[in-house]
Amino acid sequence: MASAMPVEQKKLPEKALRAGFENLYLKASPLTNKQHMRYKRAVQKYMLIPQKGPHKYAMLNLLGVLQYQDGKTNESIKSFESILKEDGTNLNALASLEYIYRELFCVSKAEQYKRKSEELMGGNEPSIEERKRRGRCFFEQGYMIAFDVHETTKPERRGKVCVRAHESYMQAWQEAGDLVDEVERTEWCFFIAHNLSQICHNQPVLESLNKNLDEDSAFEMVIKLFKKVIKGKDSHYKAQGWLHLGCVLSSRKRKQKNTESDTITLNSAEKAIHHHTHSQQAAQDGFNKFCAFIDFELQGKPQHGITDIMKKNHLEEYYNNPELCFLLAKRNTPKRTDILNRYAKFLSQRNNKDSRDFEEAKTLLLKSIKLDNGDSNWFAYLLMGDMFKHRYVSQWYAKVNMGKGQLPEKTMAATAQRYYKEAVERNPTPQLYANLAEISHFLGINERREVIDEDQMLDAVINFKHALESLDGEKDPSIHQRRGRCLRDFDQEKSAVESFKKAVETQEPESTHIYSFRWLIDILAQWCQKNKQMLRDINGVEAKSPENNSVNQSENNSEHAVKAACKKTKGELQYWFSEGCKKFKKKNLDEEIQRFWNPKDQKITSCPDVMVDLYSDLLQNKKKTLADRLKKGLSDLLAHYENSTNQTRPDPSEVQAGAPVSRDEVQTGAPVSRDEVQAGAPVSGDEAASKMLNVEVTQTEAGTDVLPAGSNQKEFFLGYVRKLDEIDEEFERKADRVAKTTEDTENAEGTKRSNESQQVVPCNQDSPPTPPASTSSCEESSSAPAPSTEDKKTKDPGKVTDFEENVIQKDLNLENKKVERCDSNSESIPPPPCKAKNKKGKLYDFYVIYSEEEDSDWVSYHLLTTLEGTKGFKGCVRERDFIPGTDYVDSIVESIKNSFKVLVIISGKKTNDKWYNYEVDQAIHQKLDSELDSFVIPICREDANKSDVPLKLKTVIACSMVSAHDWEKLERALDDDNSQ
Repeated sequence: MASAMPVEQKKLPEKALRAGFENLYLKASPLTNKQHMRYKRAVQKYMLIPQKGPHKYAMLNLLGVLQYQDGKTNESIKSFESILKEDGTNLNALASLEYIYRELFCVSKAEQYKRKSEELMGGNEPSIEERKRRGRCFFEQGYMIAFDVHETTKPERRGKVCVRAHESYMQAWQEAGDLVDEVERTEWCFFIAHNLSQICHNQPVLESLNKNLDEDSAFEMVIKLFKKVIKGKDSHYKAQGWLHLGCVLSSRKRKQKNTESDTITLNSAEKAIHHHTHSQQAAQDGFNKFCAFIDFELQGKPQHGITDIMKKNHLEEYYNNPELCFLLAKRNTPKRTDILNRYAKFLSQRNNKDSRDFEEAKTLLLKSIKLDNGDSNWFAYLLMGDMFKHRYVSQWYAKVNMGKGQLPEKTMAATAQRYYKEAVERNPTPQLYANLAEISHFLGINERREVIDEDQMLDAVINFKHALESLDGEKDPSIHQRRGRCLRDFDQEKSAVESFKKAVETQEPESTHIYSFRWLIDILAQWCQKNKQMLRDINGVEAKSPENNSVNQSENNSEHAVKAACKKTKGELQYWFSEGCKKFKKKNLDEEIQRFWNPKDQKITSCPDVMVDLYSDLLQNKKKTLADRLKKGLSDLLAHYENSTNQTRPDPSEVQAGAPVSRDEVQTGAPVSRDEVQAGAPVSGDEAASKMLNVEVTQTEAGTDVLPAGSNQKEFFLGYVRKLDEIDEEFERKADRVAKTTEDTENAEGTKRSNESQQVVPCNQDSPPTPPASTSSCEESSSAPAPSTEDKKTKDPGKVTDFEENVIQKDLNLENKKVERCDSNSESIPPPPCKAKNKKGKLYDFYVIYSEEEDSDWVSYHLLTTLEGTKGFKGCVRERDFIPGTDYVDSIVESIKNSFKVLVIISGKKTNDKWYNYEVDQAIHQKLDSELDSFVIPICREDANKSDVPLKLKTVIACSMVSAHDWEKLERALDDDNSQ
């Protein structure tokens, strides 16, 4: 029965198609080069071969879109015209031709196709044939959208794409689900089930589709749909039904322990739905009709488990042995490479100990490659590379970390490398480049992490660079992590640190992948320890030297440089420790903090003295919560030790062997040495303590924090607990003294004011000081602004001033030695490059406007280390680059004039920095004289949003950092070659 169609929905298919045509494919990522496009076209051509039903037009339309995206406009037009020769009523082909001709300024030709598509869509009460055309239009659009989901698609992207595809599918079902014939309906069922299976493990996305749809309900829907497909008449779809049923059952049966990578946030789903609000009601109506078709009721979330679902659908046998599904798929179409590849993947993941599955999977993949060695079969090469890499890595771990067996043959890794190269040649994605780089890394080092082949290491570095050239790669923390491990082994520790920072930065909140955080803090702590030792050595030389020795001056200079390095690395350590505590799950984070205190943990080079310094710095910077977490790690480690001493100690040989390394850790991690990773995943509690405390200790690089042989472990930890308690007591005393001093001062001032005969209006100290109106009105002659009333109050003689400064004066680590601090805050900022990169003759590439209260650490330890240390730009910040004794306002004006760009840092909190607004005004004023459109670049930090941007900069496009991780976009904005 024909249903009334609202007027606003009359042109919906054409508009929806055009949105999909423009947004989904015309906006290609940087990685979508001709080679990648060639792979996409090859896949579609291969999938088109067995198509006999109406769905072949969806694939032909997609081929035409891909040709247009690849710049082959003439071929694209011919493809769409060939569709119309077979099916003159195809709305997708008509709308696509209308769009292309309009882009070519052939307006009359475009209007011709537009009129024809409007006629075929019908009016408010469409006929049966018009409804079928509309339904097919929507379904073809859903297929085009869902094509963007493949093996290498990131989970966040997969969720958004599948939601959009599901909406189109349900709109199609609402229009014509009861009108198309059985053959076409079988095709629809297969693609709906395949798309739904991509998101059936993601509860937030399922709730966005239907509030009553939970994981079990979605799983049962997928099962019912595939059952309908395998009972159909088309042998191709029957085989595909068995194949994907086996994939769904084996995936559900396997149920990975760590499901973080498959979790889609509700925000992502909501954003995807919000993008298509105009079609939600039609999609919901279609979903209700669809559920009725498959006899599925959604009256509330049903309470059933996987066993009940299998019994209800008579699939217990296939659930217990999913291999039967793959065998049936192979029997129906024995020469389909996609079936052979999926079957091989199933066998490789079953992890059979006697390696029969490995040999059988290899045989299937070789047969698949023999059938098709073209671009469409890239997945076979990827699987072959993964299988050989996993086998090599497992044996490497077993020998290096557990002392079992022999080192694997290099030919195994070389085979994996060869297949990865073939896969990259056919489909160059970030993950494929990263896999190729990782296996080259393995081939370039030995079991002691020594470089034995520089050519392989260079290949690894180059391929990691390719992996990060796209935005998807730049946002992938696993790629940054593996790149950091490679750079560290290649003796590029500074660059490795930057990679680990990027990995921590790009991690999702509540992540369990904490390896980058471990290695980042480990390296920064070692740097702090080395600087401390260098300062001790310098002080020892000074004590032995005569007072008037000419060497003293050079020693003083070196002492000043080491102090500056001390402060910088300590600040960097504090900042990234704080950032890491925001990213990872509490359980994993607590286990890592315990390792930082324990000199007998071979996973890292522990520096407990540096942790004491960090604890003190956190307290004085009013980060007591983080300080308490650091202290709790030490207390828990001591408690674990005390518990383990009351139990039977395990045999040392068993401890060395440890537990086997998990498959996920082997596949996603980089090569791990004996000194960095014990066998297996991190464990906690008594088991962790007993294992860690029975491992034989070796002398570490730092040398000072390792527990001496024969010393008491309990006393060692208790000594550091006492040090932290002393710091707490010292801070409490200082706080009491400052509070008492402030109270006495306020009482004295109150008495003085009461005795004055003239009433004086008090100054509001909460309001920020008024910035100077112009250069001529400024009375400051120093390099810093005049102190506020509160500053003057604390600097009165005879009173206790700034207890945080006094606490820094004391070395709280081991002994009361000479102060290890710098006299200037600017020394915590890294030195700039010698020369700017811009070609306009400017002294600086950028000037940074930021609040010292909110953004100082982020600018010092992230922005500058990235733009200056990694990208090679030269920046200007007032604390570091202003010359003492010059006029402050003049310095601001001249620095902005001598900068190629101005970066305005915007955080989520309102700043009280009196110079911030003045610098923004000067930057906007200078923008009028600049020839650059992007002279002023607002940069929003993690907690900031568009509402925090100053009113004067509302019309300027801001760059969101940290949340978007788009450093490459900022680099392009600073690049002279890309600016007019």
